[in-house]
Amino acid sequence: MKFLPIIAALLLPLLAAAQGESALRQQHEKELEAAQKASAALASGADLPEYAAALKNEAIALNLLGRSDEALARLQQAAKAAPDDSDIKMQTAVVLDYLGRHDEAGAIYDGLFEKIQDWRAERIKARKAGDKTKMSAQQQEILEVSLAITANAAVNNALRGKPEQALLQFTSIYESRSTLVDADQYTDQAAGWRIWLTAGMRGGDGMRADVATEMLAKTLRVSTPPADALLKLWLGKGVWADITAAIDGMSVSAAEKEAIRTRMHLLAAAYFRHIKRDTETALTLLDAENARPFNGCVERLFIRREIAELRK
Repeated sequence: MKFLPIIAALLLPLLAAAQGESALRQQHEKELEAAQKASAALASGADLPEYAAALKNEAIALNLLGRSDEALARLQQAAKAAPDDSDIKMQTAVVLDYLGRHDEAGAIYDGLFEKIQDWRAERIKARKAGDKTKMSAQQQEILEVSLAITANAAVNNALRGKPEQALLQFTSIYESRSTLVDADQYTDQAAGWRIWLTAGMRGGDGMRADVATEMLAKTLRVSTPPADALLKLWLGKGVWADITAAIDGMSVSAAEKEAIRTRMHLLAAAYFRHIKRDTETALTLLDAENARPFNGCVERLFIRREIAELRK
């Protein structure tokens, strides 16, 4: 009975958020339509890289709409047109994770990391030899997607039951970004995943999750009001309503708010599960998000898992 007031406070914002259509799904549908037009227009042309890019964009939209089998087929077409494209390989791994084929996705990430390491070694060797030529277009592409590869590989490790590796990768993202720029969307996401993974690991191995997450939360810098409200929740100084109010107060699109809200449902539920030992409230949060139409957010894959674990 002691948890009833918390749940009652949660229900109103959760029910309000569940109403209406998914702004993210509407966005993905528009992106799919545009990508399909582009790929159809380029299908008979000689510009293979542009055709491959259009197929890739079509696949991304299909996957985010829950049509992952179709997305994989598009990416296989794209790979034939641009076999060395690192982003197409990464998107293929992402889709495989959505299909539950996590080991296959992990093998792709391993290959991409080898490519990045080889490229870095070549650049260091060339610099030491006095080579000051600019990076090639392919090398620049590798550099630009390396951050996304690391983040998606970390998610893959979490899905494969390798939280220690995932935590190391998200910590690397957070620390590398923090040394270069002020807190931004990448550090916010990495910070959230670091707390989520730390709580789960400590909750699973019997160590004090509250001590570990509190120490971590005190060291993190974030850039948005919802991320700040989440840290306060984990520090025992906030409530779920503060997070929803912070999201509602942001001057961003409805689709962006929905993506943030989905992430916050997963991260806040972990606080109630591992720190407060309040399974009922954790399930209230997770069920509320899971009841909404699938919006493509990777957090939804973890939400389904969390619900299944809590209902065992």
